[in-house]
Amino acid sequence: MTGYRTIPTKDTFDVDERLGGLITVKQLAMLILTFALTYVTYAFFSELMGGSSDAIIPAATVFFGCMLFTFANLDRWAYLRIKYYLLSDQGRLARRPELLRNIRMVEDDKIFTLDGRVLALLKVTPINFSLLSDEAKESRIAAFEMYLRQLVYPISHLVQSESVDLEPYASVLTLKSREAEKQGIPGIAAWSDEHLRFLREFLRTNHARTKSHYVVLQVQDPRYRLKRGDLREGSSAKMGRYLRAFMTEFQPAGLLAGGALMQKPDNYVMVDLAANRLIFKNAGRMPHVAPPRSHRLGQVLEFESRVAMLRWARQMEKDYYYGPVNIEEEIKVEFANMSLHDREKEFSVEERRRHVQLSMGKTRWAYDELEKHITVLAEKLEATGLRVRRLRGEELLTGRHMAMAQAHQVKVNPHFLTVDNTYYKVVYATGYPYQVNVGWLGNIVDSREDYDVTMYVYPVSIPEAISTFRGAILKLSTEKKARSDFLDPETEQHLEDVRNFFTQVVSGKERYFLTSLYITCKAGSRKSLETVLEKCKSDLAGASIEHETADYDMSRALYTTRLTGSDLLAKKREFPSSSLAATFPHISASMEIDPEGLFFAMDWAGTPIIMDITRLPNQHIAITGESGSGKSYFAKSLIPRYLAGGYRVFVTDPDGEYVELARKFGGEVSSVGPKYGTVINPFDYEGRDVNDKIRSLLGFFSIVAGSLTKYQEGIISDTLTELFEQAGRHHKPVVMSDFAARLRSALERARDDEIRHDLQFLLISIRPFLKGNLYGFIDRPTTVKLNSRLHVFDLREYQNDKTLRDLFNYLIFDFITHTLRNDRDRKALFMDEGWTMVNYPSSEDYVRYIIKDSRKYNASFVFLTQELEDMLQSPAGRSILNNTSTQFIFHQKESAMALMKSTVNLTHEEYERLLSCGKGEGLMISDRFRLLFRVRTSEAEHALISTDPNEAERKEKQEPRTSIAREKSRPTVEVREIPIAPSPIPESKTLNSELVLPELVKLRKESDARRMETEMRAQEKLEDGKRAAAAKEPELRLELPSDKPPQAILREDAPPARAPMKSQPLALTHGLVSPKEALALLQSAAEKEKSKGAKAGKKKGKK
Repeated sequence: MTGYRTIPTKDTFDVDERLGGLITVKQLAMLILTFALTYVTYAFFSELMGGSSDAIIPAATVFFGCMLFTFANLDRWAYLRIKYYLLSDQGRLARRPELLRNIRMVEDDKIFTLDGRVLALLKVTPINFSLLSDEAKESRIAAFEMYLRQLVYPISHLVQSESVDLEPYASVLTLKSREAEKQGIPGIAAWSDEHLRFLREFLRTNHARTKSHYVVLQVQDPRYRLKRGDLREGSSAKMGRYLRAFMTEFQPAGLLAGGALMQKPDNYVMVDLAANRLIFKNAGRMPHVAPPRSHRLGQVLEFESRVAMLRWARQMEKDYYYGPVNIEEEIKVEFANMSLHDREKEFSVEERRRHVQLSMGKTRWAYDELEKHITVLAEKLEATGLRVRRLRGEELLTGRHMAMAQAHQVKVNPHFLTVDNTYYKVVYATGYPYQVNVGWLGNIVDSREDYDVTMYVYPVSIPEAISTFRGAILKLSTEKKARSDFLDPETEQHLEDVRNFFTQVVSGKERYFLTSLYITCKAGSRKSLETVLEKCKSDLAGASIEHETADYDMSRALYTTRLTGSDLLAKKREFPSSSLAATFPHISASMEIDPEGLFFAMDWAGTPIIMDITRLPNQHIAITGESGSGKSYFAKSLIPRYLAGGYRVFVTDPDGEYVELARKFGGEVSSVGPKYGTVINPFDYEGRDVNDKIRSLLGFFSIVAGSLTKYQEGIISDTLTELFEQAGRHHKPVVMSDFAARLRSALERARDDEIRHDLQFLLISIRPFLKGNLYGFIDRPTTVKLNSRLHVFDLREYQNDKTLRDLFNYLIFDFITHTLRNDRDRKALFMDEGWTMVNYPSSEDYVRYIIKDSRKYNASFVFLTQELEDMLQSPAGRSILNNTSTQFIFHQKESAMALMKSTVNLTHEEYERLLSCGKGEGLMISDRFRLLFRVRTSEAEHALISTDPNEAERKEKQEPRTSIAREKSRPTVEVREIPIAPSPIPESKTLNSELVLPELVKLRKESDARRMETEMRAQEKLEDGKRAAAAKEPELRLELPSDKPPQAILREDAPPARAPMKSQPLALTHGLVSPKEALALLQSAAEKEKSKGAKAGKKKGKK
């Protein structure tokens, strides 16, 4: 990326013209004054000492002191100290701490300041600029420059350092977890308390800080700025008015007549400002007709408004006496304090214009200008990729940005300020680097140190800019000529810069701005303040920014850096629009905490990543990483957070890692397989649209058969349509046997060889799933009931069989999504390596359709994979990744990172960080954020979800095993089984939830050993019966000895298999087809392909 030229120092424009190339006009004046003071001093002491030569000593002292003062530029040093000790009112801020707040009132989402400005506040959500690509950075800088070009009025950007506020999230989580426990999740409230305790302790220990970003637009009516009026009269005028009232009421004649010395005159009217009433001493003096907007109650006139009362009283001031009340002054005060709407209702346009100096800046013109420009600026800021929200109503007064303004005690020191036991010190920039890059202020605005950054931007009109440039060119040219005797490259460089910028401003390529940059360091002690100050200076030096501290002017400096302050220090420097846009002050590597969100991890600065995924385009999450990178640990840590957030959670568990979590939170575990009795019927269509169910089953058969042709899909669709229509009429469930019977019936009626071939292929594919075969347990109605808030499907029995794992993942995915489709509550499905189920065309289409449609029924899918290379090389895998709004990428192999870099557009920095990150670290990519993260959990949570075998071994040694009989009173997890043969484990075995995993594995192994022996005998008898039946049905005798792989039945010269088939059906891959029949099937397919090729060749020859 190319750099941007700046205007480095004040010498570029603020050039003092030198006389003869030696001294400036100011220095010449100081020299004249020096010689005068020297002469007067010598004359005075010479007269005092009687003409002694010693009089030259004080004269020489004055002379050399003045010369040092003249050429060492000590005038600024002396001015600040004289001003601080003699001229400035430093005690004013100590007496009135509310001046730091600088708010007169808040009205219609606007702040009216004490100095007559009208402010609108925008809160900005920053972006992680460093992780963007170079093209994205340039795009945002160009958009930010367009925003700057729209400026008409001064604007300030404030980056405020704050402690991480966890309490809004904590209060919401506490309420949700208590409600979740009432809904049947035992222990979730205690987990929530432990989770919050861990977060608070982590933030306290690591002194975590976050940055809040604000943009303030300020508008001031120029008429009010030119002429200001005082609301209250002076003390002398007030004393004179009270004296006149005393003389009016003093009645010595009444005292002689037996009355009081002080008496109200007969025309006295008491003004009740609180109740808007006029109370007459003499009822006879009251007007016969009540004034407008008033009514009479005895001796009282009650008005609708205070202004109406005061204006009538002013009209009748010659007829009535109101005591010491100044009616004109009260009207001014009421005019100033009224809302704009009430003011326009009570006063005419001419009156409002005449008293604009009393409006406190609250005029219709300022209102309209502010609203017009704040809307445009918000749109332009959003075009840069920032999220912008306008602060409204009470939030303007109660937000965290106003916390410091609620000062109770202020102590002013020449070098720092103390506000309520917090020390402040302000640093301002005086010069900038000659050339800057994109986001060059990033290390300053996103520093985790406790200091604020305030940047004022003043747009300069083109005529004013041209005048400034011309003056600077004239001064620099004069100085260059005056120094023609020797080479001065600095002056020549400045002259060249000014000429270049002048050309660009005149041509419209650049716009001219004045900018002030201030940094406010803050700490709890004087020593800590010095530490923060040194770090601040180091950051500024790293950015090549020249700086000074605002010593002896700290009160005005602190006022300048406040959100409602104005630039009293006015340390302005010139900036062209391109280099000013490159500052891009809204940069952060952290994200704002969403109280309604879920906690995921910590960013690298130690700030919690708490995000509401319901506000994203979808709630889906992809978690990728190599084995041992921490992805499963991370996924398990999310499950309690989902439960506490009000989600129902379902998990497909290929390795039995989530069973302990289900026990902890009272969940259910369904072990899918013939030994456990958990069945999901693929043909279960109750409560579903038939066409949608057929679409789902096409995906199921795509996995079963390995692949389907369009014609085979048509056969399945027609068969299912007839089957569901018949079942609907008889109100009975459909199972796999019903579908197989339909196919056999169609095979008997079919006469076309190709149709018969397709029907035979489908029958071969589904044979393992019919009753009596290996996977015939699914040829039954569904037995799974989703009653709990957490349900784990244990698939560890198929962890070594990828195809079956994909099949059951698909069944569970379809079952859960459609069982809960009418349930609008939040739900989440965790699928470990579940993406591979979409490697089949029909299933890919269906799963993609469900994922895109999931927002309608409030579902979140969480996909985990360690096979990143396979996923990225697969179109289906890339489709899954592209349809997830949030990705958590853990450490990857370098070969996988090359694919990931192009898929998710990783920058070079992200790429290097991912290659070097450790366990539990990675990159989070969301629609609006790209953050580097670290997974952090509490000790109790870690003990629950860790699968480190070393830790498990240590835990077993430390914790004695708990017997089953002693734990009968605790929550239980039911494991259902179908008794195929006598077994020591009954059909409904209830295991204690605290049973450790090794004991459970041991029980299952013993049970499996007995069952395997029984099953082998049953399988031998079954095969004998099938061989006998094969003689009657030769076309369906499809038994293959399980000890021979499918490849062994093919000769070397055998024709290839069916072309459309991407993978073989389960019947072939699991050894359920006889060698002779499989070979005949493949040969017939090859002959058909040859005949089709011959026909196509004849047609081409004819053409």
